[in-house]
Amino acid sequence: MEDRNLIFSTKEFGARLAYLKEEMKRNNIEIGLILHHVNLYYFSGISLHSALIVPLGTDPILLVQINLERAKRESWVTNVSPSRGFSSLIDVIKKLNLDKGNIGLEMDIIPAGLLLKLQQKLPDAFFVDLAPVIFKLRIIKSHLEVEFIKKAAEISARSFEHCKNILDEGMSEIELQAEIVKKQYYDGAEGVPYLRDWNQEGGHGVFASGENTCEISGYWMCETGKGLSPAFPYGPSERKIKKGDLVCINKGVVYKGYHCDEARTFVVGAPTQKQIECYDYVQKALDLLIKTVKPGIKISELYLVANRYMSETPYHKYFMTKAFYDYEFIGHGLGLELNEPPLLTPGNNTPLQPGMVLALEPKIIIPGWGGIDIEDTVVVTEDGCEVLTLSAYGL
Repeated sequence: MEDRNLIFSTKEFGARLAYLKEEMKRNNIEIGLILHHVNLYYFSGISLHSALIVPLGTDPILLVQINLERAKRESWVTNVSPSRGFSSLIDVIKKLNLDKGNIGLEMDIIPAGLLLKLQQKLPDAFFVDLAPVIFKLRIIKSHLEVEFIKKAAEISARSFEHCKNILDEGMSEIELQAEIVKKQYYDGAEGVPYLRDWNQEGGHGVFASGENTCEISGYWMCETGKGLSPAFPYGPSERKIKKGDLVCINKGVVYKGYHCDEARTFVVGAPTQKQIECYDYVQKALDLLIKTVKPGIKISELYLVANRYMSETPYHKYFMTKAFYDYEFIGHGLGLELNEPPLLTPGNNTPLQPGMVLALEPKIIIPGWGGIDIEDTVVVTEDGCEVLTLSAYGL
């Protein structure tokens, strides 16, 4: 029964599994446990409450705690069984006689309590990190994955166009967010973007105006906005937008689990000369980055190219977060999560490869004045890159 209700073809799922097993074998991992819902979706086709067991020598086993019948319809995995939870996971590992081997886990994201329980129940096993292997595969997107990101970018572009039509003085940042998010949902967006890192909540993005466009809070090194309260110290606030304000919107859109990331900066009314000047510098830095992206270029070169250009302007000390923190970056990878590898820093010498999807986000943030942020999502092609985000530039 080929491709029942599958999000990807059995051929694509099979290739992912084959690669995973090849890397497991290379790293002496005898069994892999896929527990994080994003990786479950990537390898099994579902994001239900379940666990995917990948033995090196046999077919994968999908243990499902909730909605077994849906899992059977939507997963490409043929061995789908009901689960009682943790005890079922341990039972299967022991029945496979793999309770004394090397077991791969998503160490970057698995709860410490769960790891301790596994160590207690499987005292003779040795637990190793499977996350680098998974990201090594996920970092290169297939044609269909890129198509899903393109669809997310189309939804994003329509919401930015809607923003230009409704943005006006007197509305609050949170009101603007509500209108934009509603537009995204009407156009097919699928919920709140996923963030990989622990203790982060992405919400629906950054909607900041005026002095809030130079606010850096929460866990992100960008204009984050002030937020509604100390409980959520980032994102839109109740501040009323004024004439002459810069308005920065930086948000992800999700479609079929895949993200695009886009930022644009607007001004309410006629822009000042300084606003125009800062915007032009950021725009030229982004243009330079896009021209630089191509296979074989080291990731570190992206930051260095933009930083060299900005060093020739009057605003170098305000480039990225230089005025606040001594942390150098120019963007990040994205796909099933909004902030996945590779991180685009001057210390990352990984060469770019076709199929990598990157968010390029140069910015100027001036304390007490405001910030300019322009971000595009691009995919590395055989001879350069394709810009996937579609919104027009300009204040």
